[in-house]
Amino acid sequence: MKNYILAILTFFIISCSNTPQERAEKNIEKYIRENLNDPGGYEKIEFGILDTLYDTPPALLLDSVAAIDNIDLPVVAKSNVRYKLLGFCVNYKFRIKESKELKLKYYHFRLDTLFNVINSVELETAFSKHNEEL
Repeated sequence: MKNYILAILTFFIISCSNTPQERAEKNIEKYIRENLNDPGGYEKIEFGILDTLYDTPPALLLDSVAAIDNIDLPVVAKSNVRYKLLGFCVNYKFRIKESKELKLKYYHFRLDTLFNVINSVELETAFSKHNEEL
């Protein structure tokens, strides 16, 4: 009987747990709804794939650049390198009501290690600013 109850509890715990992607999506949607003027005018379209953000020692970045550009730089022993998880990022497409119109928005969200939103950047705006600088 104890094994039966333990098996049922284990099943419910496993089936109710959210994946990291689901946790990120839930927190991003919560963030958007809390920061919109009209939460009723929000429509989810598409989430990108959740990606991890690590701190990378500068020497490894230089090594990667050297490999791409065929530059001779000292090679760093990678066996002792430990990366620290900084958080996650994901792109998200959604519609919101602005001035009685539905507008399509593309955002890049940065999340901490607990999947809370740290910041967001509208991608269209970021690309426009970059193109103006060129």
